Amino acid sequence: GVISEEALEAMPLYEMIMVCRMAEQSAMSTLLRNVSKTILGEGGVVRGFTNMGDRVLTRNKQTEDGVHHGVGRFMQVQFYCSPSTLALAEIAARESQETLRVYSLKMRDDEYLKRLMGSLNAELSPFKDDETRDSHYMRQ
Repeated sequence: GVISEEALEAMPLYEMIMVCRMAEQSAMSTLLRNVSKTILGEGGVVRGFTNMGDRVLTRNKQTEDGVHHGVGRFMQVQFYCSPSTLALAEIAARESQETLRVYSLKMRDDEYLKRLMGSLNAELSPFKDDETRDSHYMRQ
């Protein structure tokens, strides 16, 4: 469904970037499930997840179990929620053993559309090799 204007004012669009340890797929899916359950349980709307890839961290991060991590997996979650729900979602993300760092930003809708159109245009570009195209963007 479509979100009303009043709901959008009470629930702005947020972007949460989680820097995670290089973990099993099941551990990562549990983290994303817990964060999204927290958002949905408080009446928020999850817009989507993006795996932003694995990157070398600017400095090594030591976790509670004493392991040093030099590479992190960056996961992005975009969602509508109230500021109090954002705080709960951040707590849920930080409670996980998989999370090294959590950043949250308030996004504007036009910024989201600009990013989405940029990735869509890059994917559908005639200069992109057919072998590297993502089949999710192509209609069969």
